[in-house]
Amino acid sequence: MTIDKMTATDMVQASTKYNTMPEDTMSIQGHYTAVCYSVDGFVKWADDIENLVTTVGKNFTLDTTLGNTAGGAVVMGLKGTGTAVVADTQASHASWLEVGLANAPTYSGNRPTPSFSAASAGSKTTSSAVSFSITSTGTVAGSGGNGGGGGGAGTVGVTTPNNFAGAGNGGAGIGSAINGTRTAYAGGGGGAGGSAIGGVGGGGNPNVAGATNTGGGGGGDSSASGGSGIVIIRYPTAYADATVTGSPTPAKTTANGYTIYTFLASGTITF
Repeated sequence: MTIDKMTATDMVQASTKYNTMPEDTMSIQGHYTAVCYSVDGFVKWADDIENLVTTVGKNFTLDTTLGNTAGGAVVMGLKGTGTAVVADTQASHASWLEVGLANAPTYSGNRPTPSFSAASAGSKTTSSAVSFSITSTGTVAGSGGNGGGGGGAGTVGVTTPNNFAGAGNGGAGIGSAINGTRTAYAGGGGGAGGSAIGGVGGGGNPNVAGATNTGGGGGGDSSASGGSGIVIIRYPTAYADATVTGSPTPAKTTANGYTIYTFLASGTITF
Protein backbone atom coordinates (compact mmCIF):
# COMPACT_ATOMS: atom_id res chain seq x y z
CA MET A 1 0.00 0.00 0.00
CA THR A 2 1.31 3.47 -0.91
CA ILE A 3 1.20 6.08 1.83
CA ASP A 4 1.48 9.83 1.10
CA LYS A 5 2.74 12.04 3.88
CA MET A 6 2.47 15.83 4.14
CA THR A 7 4.09 18.03 6.77
CA ALA A 8 2.58 21.44 7.57
CA THR A 9 5.06 24.17 8.51
CA ASP A 10 4.94 27.87 9.23
CA MET A 11 7.39 30.25 7.57
CA VAL A 12 8.18 33.87 8.41
CA GLN A 13 10.37 36.08 6.23
CA ALA A 14 11.61 39.60 6.87
CA SER A 15 13.65 42.01 4.80
CA THR A 16 15.35 45.30 5.57
CA LYS A 17 16.19 48.22 3.30
CA TYR A 18 18.69 50.88 4.17
CA ASN A 19 19.90 54.09 2.59
CA THR A 20 16.47 54.69 1.08
CA MET A 21 15.58 58.17 -0.13
CA PRO A 22 12.19 59.93 -0.21
CA GLU A 23 11.17 60.59 -3.78
CA ASP A 24 8.57 62.74 -5.50
CA THR A 25 7.59 62.21 -9.11
CA MET A 26 5.97 64.58 -11.56
CA SER A 27 4.39 63.71 -14.88
CA ILE A 28 3.73 66.12 -17.72
CA GLN A 29 0.57 65.76 -19.74
CA GLY A 30 -0.75 67.86 -22.60
CA HIS A 31 -4.45 68.64 -22.19
CA TYR A 32 -6.25 71.13 -24.40
CA THR A 33 -9.82 72.33 -24.58
CA ALA A 34 -10.90 73.59 -27.99
CA VAL A 35 -13.93 75.92 -28.01
CA CYS A 36 -15.71 77.13 -31.15
CA TYR A 37 -17.58 80.46 -30.91
CA SER A 38 -20.15 81.87 -33.30
CA VAL A 39 -19.71 85.39 -34.69
CA ASP A 40 -22.04 86.56 -31.92
CA GLY A 41 -19.77 85.15 -29.22
CA PHE A 42 -21.86 82.10 -28.32
CA VAL A 43 -20.24 78.71 -27.76
CA LYS A 44 -21.12 76.33 -30.61
CA TRP A 45 -19.09 73.34 -29.43
CA ALA A 46 -16.19 72.36 -27.18
CA ASP A 47 -13.87 69.36 -27.21
CA ASP A 48 -11.10 68.07 -24.91
CA ILE A 49 -7.85 66.92 -26.52
CA GLU A 50 -5.20 64.76 -24.83
CA ASN A 51 -1.84 65.59 -26.39
CA LEU A 52 1.40 63.60 -26.37
CA VAL A 53 4.30 65.32 -24.61
CA THR A 54 7.42 64.46 -26.61
CA THR A 55 10.94 64.02 -25.28
CA VAL A 56 11.87 67.38 -26.79
CA GLY A 57 9.09 68.98 -24.74
CA LYS A 58 10.24 67.27 -21.54
CA ASN A 59 13.83 68.38 -22.14
CA PHE A 60 12.68 71.95 -22.77
CA THR A 61 10.69 71.99 -19.52
CA LEU A 62 13.64 70.69 -17.51
CA ASP A 63 16.13 73.09 -19.11
CA THR A 64 13.78 76.03 -18.56
CA THR A 65 12.90 75.22 -14.93
CA LEU A 66 16.40 74.11 -13.86
CA GLY A 67 18.39 76.31 -16.21
CA ASN A 68 19.15 78.83 -13.42
CA THR A 69 17.52 81.58 -15.45
CA ALA A 70 13.76 81.01 -15.31
CA GLY A 71 12.14 82.51 -12.24
CA GLY A 72 15.48 82.96 -10.44
CA ALA A 73 18.55 80.79 -9.97
CA VAL A 74 18.16 77.40 -8.30
CA VAL A 75 20.28 77.03 -5.15
CA MET A 76 20.78 74.08 -2.79
CA GLY A 77 19.72 74.06 0.85
CA LEU A 78 19.85 71.66 3.79
CA LYS A 79 16.95 70.57 6.01
CA GLY A 80 17.19 69.86 9.74
CA THR A 81 15.17 67.37 11.76
CA GLY A 82 11.39 67.46 11.78
CA THR A 83 8.63 66.27 9.51
CA ALA A 84 7.70 68.19 6.37
CA VAL A 85 4.07 68.31 5.29
CA VAL A 86 2.53 69.05 1.91
CA ALA A 87 1.17 72.39 3.16
CA ASP A 88 4.72 73.70 3.78
CA THR A 89 6.01 76.65 1.79
CA GLN A 90 9.49 78.12 1.70
CA ALA A 91 8.23 81.03 3.82
CA SER A 92 6.37 78.85 6.35
CA HIS A 93 7.40 75.40 7.61
CA ALA A 94 6.76 75.32 11.35
CA SER A 95 7.63 71.65 11.91
CA TRP A 96 11.27 71.92 10.80
CA LEU A 97 14.12 74.41 10.31
CA GLU A 98 16.47 74.95 7.41
CA VAL A 99 20.06 74.19 8.35
CA GLY A 100 22.55 77.10 8.39
CA LEU A 101 22.89 80.57 9.89
CA ALA A 102 21.37 80.31 13.40
CA ASN A 103 20.30 76.67 12.93
CA ALA A 104 22.99 74.04 13.55
CA PRO A 105 24.85 72.67 11.80
CA THR A 106 26.16 75.80 10.13
CA TYR A 107 28.18 75.95 6.93
CA SER A 108 30.40 78.57 5.34
CA GLY A 109 29.18 80.82 2.57
CA ASN A 110 25.74 81.08 1.00
CA ARG A 111 23.59 78.30 -0.41
CA PRO A 112 25.63 76.84 -3.31
CA THR A 113 24.33 77.06 -6.87
CA PRO A 114 24.38 73.74 -8.76
CA SER A 115 25.41 73.37 -12.38
CA PHE A 116 23.16 71.22 -14.55
CA SER A 117 23.94 69.30 -17.70
CA ALA A 118 21.60 69.78 -20.64
CA ALA A 119 18.49 67.63 -20.43
CA SER A 120 18.57 64.45 -22.49
CA ALA A 121 16.02 61.68 -23.01
CA GLY A 122 13.60 63.46 -20.68
CA SER A 123 16.06 63.54 -17.76
CA LYS A 124 18.39 66.14 -16.25
CA THR A 125 21.26 65.81 -13.77
CA THR A 126 23.84 68.03 -12.12
CA SER A 127 27.13 68.17 -13.99
CA SER A 128 29.16 68.17 -10.77
CA ALA A 129 28.65 67.55 -7.06
CA VAL A 130 27.31 70.34 -4.83
CA SER A 131 29.41 70.73 -1.70
CA PHE A 132 28.76 72.27 1.73
CA SER A 133 31.60 73.16 4.10
CA ILE A 134 30.07 72.28 7.50
CA THR A 135 31.45 74.38 10.38
CA SER A 136 29.60 73.01 13.42
CA THR A 137 27.92 69.86 14.70
CA GLY A 138 24.28 69.04 14.11
CA THR A 139 21.89 66.86 12.14
CA VAL A 140 21.14 67.19 8.42
CA ALA A 141 17.92 65.33 7.58
CA GLY A 142 17.49 66.29 3.93
CA SER A 143 18.59 68.52 1.10
CA GLY A 144 17.38 69.87 -2.19
CA GLY A 145 16.88 72.79 -4.53
CA ASN A 146 15.47 76.09 -3.34
CA GLY A 147 14.43 79.28 -5.08
CA GLY A 148 13.82 78.15 -8.62
CA GLY A 149 10.58 79.21 -10.22
CA GLY A 150 8.01 76.54 -10.79
CA GLY A 151 4.85 76.72 -12.84
CA GLY A 152 1.39 76.59 -11.42
CA ALA A 153 -1.65 78.75 -11.11
CA GLY A 154 -0.28 81.28 -8.70
CA THR A 155 0.67 78.70 -6.08
CA VAL A 156 3.72 78.78 -3.85
CA GLY A 157 6.25 75.98 -4.06
CA VAL A 158 5.95 73.06 -1.67
CA THR A 159 9.03 72.26 0.41
CA THR A 160 9.74 68.59 1.11
CA PRO A 161 12.68 66.90 2.88
CA ASN A 162 14.64 66.31 -0.31
CA ASN A 163 13.22 69.07 -2.45
CA PHE A 164 13.19 72.68 -1.24
CA ALA A 165 10.89 73.78 -4.04
CA GLY A 166 10.94 77.49 -4.69
CA ALA A 167 7.94 79.71 -5.13
CA GLY A 168 5.86 78.93 -8.19
CA ASN A 169 5.34 81.34 -11.03
CA GLY A 170 1.82 82.63 -11.46
CA GLY A 171 -0.37 80.72 -13.87
CA ALA A 172 -1.14 82.26 -17.25
CA GLY A 173 -4.49 84.02 -17.58
CA ILE A 174 -7.20 83.65 -20.20
CA GLY A 175 -6.92 85.40 -23.55
CA SER A 176 -9.78 87.23 -25.23
CA ALA A 177 -10.13 89.31 -28.41
CA ILE A 178 -13.53 90.76 -27.55
CA ASN A 179 -12.15 94.32 -27.88
CA GLY A 180 -10.54 93.59 -31.25
CA THR A 181 -7.06 92.88 -29.85
CA ARG A 182 -6.01 89.59 -28.28
CA THR A 183 -5.39 90.38 -24.59
CA ALA A 184 -4.68 88.18 -21.56
CA TYR A 185 -6.55 88.69 -18.29
CA ALA A 186 -6.59 87.18 -14.77
CA GLY A 187 -3.00 85.94 -14.55
CA GLY A 188 -1.98 84.36 -11.26
CA GLY A 189 0.32 86.14 -8.81
CA GLY A 190 3.86 84.85 -8.29
CA GLY A 191 4.28 82.76 -5.16
CA ALA A 192 5.97 83.85 -1.95
CA GLY A 193 9.43 82.94 -0.76
CA GLY A 194 11.38 82.90 -4.02
CA SER A 195 12.08 84.70 -7.27
CA ALA A 196 8.80 83.79 -8.92
CA ILE A 197 7.18 85.90 -11.61
CA GLY A 198 3.54 86.79 -12.15
CA GLY A 199 1.56 84.98 -14.81
CA VAL A 200 0.75 86.45 -18.21
CA GLY A 201 -2.42 88.44 -17.83
CA GLY A 202 -1.53 90.92 -15.11
CA GLY A 203 -0.24 88.62 -12.36
CA GLY A 204 2.05 90.45 -9.93
CA ASN A 205 5.55 89.40 -8.95
CA PRO A 206 6.13 88.76 -5.20
CA ASN A 207 5.20 91.88 -3.19
CA VAL A 208 3.66 93.48 -6.30
CA ALA A 209 -0.05 94.07 -6.89
CA GLY A 210 -1.80 92.65 -9.92
CA ALA A 211 -1.91 94.90 -12.98
CA THR A 212 -4.71 97.47 -13.15
CA ASN A 213 -7.83 96.50 -15.11
CA THR A 214 -6.71 92.93 -15.73
CA GLY A 215 -8.03 91.07 -12.70
CA GLY A 216 -4.52 89.67 -12.20
CA GLY A 217 -3.64 88.19 -8.82
CA GLY A 218 -1.32 89.95 -6.37
CA GLY A 219 2.13 88.49 -5.74
CA GLY A 220 2.93 86.63 -2.53
CA ASP A 221 5.12 87.63 0.45
CA SER A 222 2.88 90.53 1.51
CA SER A 223 -0.65 91.85 1.29
CA ALA A 224 -0.29 92.80 -2.39
CA SER A 225 -3.76 93.34 -3.84
CA GLY A 226 -5.19 91.82 -6.96
CA GLY A 227 -5.56 94.02 -10.02
CA SER A 228 -8.82 95.86 -10.61
CA GLY A 229 -11.25 94.30 -13.03
CA ILE A 230 -12.64 95.22 -16.41
CA VAL A 231 -16.00 94.72 -18.17
CA ILE A 232 -16.22 94.73 -21.98
CA ILE A 233 -19.55 94.61 -23.82
CA ARG A 234 -19.87 94.39 -27.59
CA TYR A 235 -22.68 94.02 -30.12
CA PRO A 236 -23.01 94.38 -33.91
CA THR A 237 -22.66 97.95 -35.22
CA ALA A 238 -25.96 97.54 -37.05
CA TYR A 239 -27.68 98.36 -33.76
CA ALA A 240 -27.97 101.85 -32.28
CA ASP A 241 -25.49 103.18 -29.74
CA ALA A 242 -26.24 102.42 -26.12
CA THR A 243 -26.46 104.95 -23.28
CA VAL A 244 -23.71 104.45 -20.70
CA THR A 245 -22.79 106.02 -17.36
CA GLY A 246 -19.78 105.63 -15.12
CA SER A 247 -16.69 107.36 -13.82
CA PRO A 248 -14.49 107.25 -15.75
CA THR A 249 -16.93 107.29 -18.66
CA PRO A 250 -16.88 103.91 -20.40
CA ALA A 251 -14.89 104.07 -23.63
CA LYS A 252 -16.67 103.36 -26.91
CA THR A 253 -14.76 101.80 -29.81
CA THR A 254 -15.55 99.75 -32.90
CA ALA A 255 -13.70 96.74 -34.31
CA ASN A 256 -14.50 93.93 -36.72
CA GLY A 257 -18.11 95.03 -37.15
CA TYR A 258 -18.84 95.46 -33.44
CA THR A 259 -19.54 98.41 -31.16
CA ILE A 260 -17.55 97.93 -27.98
CA TYR A 261 -17.97 99.56 -24.55
CA THR A 262 -15.22 99.14 -21.96
CA PHE A 263 -15.98 99.71 -18.25
CA LEU A 264 -13.06 100.29 -15.85
CA ALA A 265 -15.33 101.01 -12.88
CA SER A 266 -18.97 100.65 -11.87
CA GLY A 267 -21.46 101.99 -14.38
CA THR A 268 -24.64 101.30 -16.35
CA ILE A 269 -25.54 100.57 -19.94
CA THR A 270 -28.98 100.93 -21.53
CA PHE A 271 -29.87 99.67 -25.00
